[in-house]
Amino acid sequence: MGRKYGSLHIRVASSNKETITIINDCITAMDAGFCSDVEKVASLLGLDLDKQQIPLLNQIVRAGMSFRAKQTTVEHSGFLSVYDQRVTFENVREIAQRVSAVLNLPVLFASVYDEDVFVFGLCEEGKIVASHISGDCEVYGMERKNDNIEGLEQYLANGAKNIPELKNLSGKDFESALSETLGFRLDAK
Repeated sequence: MGRKYGSLHIRVASSNKETITIINDCITAMDAGFCSDVEKVASLLGLDLDKQQIPLLNQIVRAGMSFRAKQTTVEHSGFLSVYDQRVTFENVREIAQRVSAVLNLPVLFASVYDEDVFVFGLCEEGKIVASHISGDCEVYGMERKNDNIEGLEQYLANGAKNIPELKNLSGKDFESALSETLGFRLDAK
């Protein structure tokens, strides 16, 4: 079994917001993305709700929400990186969209699952503006993508001239090029 992570990276050097405010707003936006709606949880679990089951399911949902996922924030190279064990290749894009809308800042997202699925991209104002999906993603119902990689390259360049062309890369090579350009690893290790 290979590596598994999901992470968000926000350029704080160009923001006029305080880092602690960005962290708090980011965590709040992420927490809101995880379900506390009892009926939706029941549907996801394949349960038929009747009035007698609702109190028990409410207790289960509240207990789950009180569990605080392991979250780590690291400031490096002008970026704030947020690592949360709840972020996966399945949900990283939606969470990045939510966070970028709340923060009103671009959010770079990255996720790798078992060295099989690679998901990277950029969100601005709640919309995905660049996206790369590669690896054995079809097994998980995902399509390979390489949308507007030039936009991601421009964001990464931030005025610099020497940045690798990402459009010809995929998988681990794409991840390595991103890490090298940013100056830090995308996973929490």
